[in-house]
Amino acid sequence: MLSIVKIAVIILIALSLPKYANSQVTVQGVVISENNEAVPYATVRLKSNEERGTITNLDGYFKINLDSESDTLLISHVGEGTFMNAICQTLELDTFRLSNRGMVLKEIRVTPYSMFNAKDSVTKALKLFDSNHWQDSLQLSAFYREYGAQNDKWGRFFEADLSIQHFGSLFLNDDIKISVNQARKSIDEFENTKSSTNPHFILYRPLKFKFLEQEFEYMGLESYSDKWVYVIRFYNDTKGSEYKGKLYLDSEDLSFIEIHAKLSERGANKVRNKGWGKIDDQIVRYKNYRRKNDIVIKFKDYKNKQILSAIINNGIWTVESKNAKVVYDYSSNFLVTGLKEQFEPLQESATIPKTKDLLSKNYEYDESFWSNYNHLIADKKQREILSHLTPVR
Repeated sequence: MLSIVKIAVIILIALSLPKYANSQVTVQGVVISENNEAVPYATVRLKSNEERGTITNLDGYFKINLDSESDTLLISHVGEGTFMNAICQTLELDTFRLSNRGMVLKEIRVTPYSMFNAKDSVTKALKLFDSNHWQDSLQLSAFYREYGAQNDKWGRFFEADLSIQHFGSLFLNDDIKISVNQARKSIDEFENTKSSTNPHFILYRPLKFKFLEQEFEYMGLESYSDKWVYVIRFYNDTKGSEYKGKLYLDSEDLSFIEIHAKLSERGANKVRNKGWGKIDDQIVRYKNYRRKNDIVIKFKDYKNKQILSAIINNGIWTVESKNAKVVYDYSSNFLVTGLKEQFEPLQESATIPKTKDLLSKNYEYDESFWSNYNHLIADKKQREILSHLTPVR
């Protein structure tokens, strides 16, 4: 009888060995770019369970234990296409090469509106992203409260990566739970930062979406003095049109758009022919407006419940609302606003005011502003820019 039990146990062990062996699949490798450079902080996930995964280290290396060799790895990184690879049962080092997407990523550096201390900025960033926000897709508290009621699925679009970036010198990821502590430890490194330009911090969380049949990304939170604004960055596509700029989603006030418009004739026609488009639930429309290469972009401001439009022509954009019209000419860094209380005469070298001061339903139409403003403008070109403008009542 005892021998029968022993035989049965041996048989059970033998039958369980293949299953046990399969559960010990380990995959390790190095993620590289098209230029054979290591890709740090690339996300490595399982196709069967995308919540399970890891990230590459500074050398592009990763190692992950799996339950089965029949799964597929999904390897992705900002600016690269997602790489899919069937898992092999091996401990050997493998190489995974990512390829660029159909656009050229050219990040736009922005100087803050006013001077601020680098240490204070990082501290504020960490307060916004405290430990209780590291779960559930890292809900961006101010933003999610502001827009959640109208777009309850917004948070689902967020991917796994969170970074705090200072001109490329500090990267964090929310897969590493000690990131917050690492950032606090790094604050002192920024305290003595001296630069000819003001320090600029980005709380960076990519969100992919389609725009004019091109992929773009929601980039996250940017710091401007004592406030943060939410930014979508536009990149160059590879089909003749060039889009550079940011869509600001200001949690305190309204949405407005800022774009450098450099359109070839082919690109301008492409935009006009698209008709209605969508960026999540932000309504966007393009149409042929007045001159040949003008574009009108209309988008919905959820908080103030009105449709705003940005008229872009040869580097000049105009934003209209019920109470004001804003014009910004990139060629001369010139801005004029129709705001009654916050208006200050701007010189040619002046910087842009804070986002929330540009347009607001709280400001009333001021006839004297428009009748007197031309006297404040010394430059003839700038006077010509203003000559055809009238406020939208």
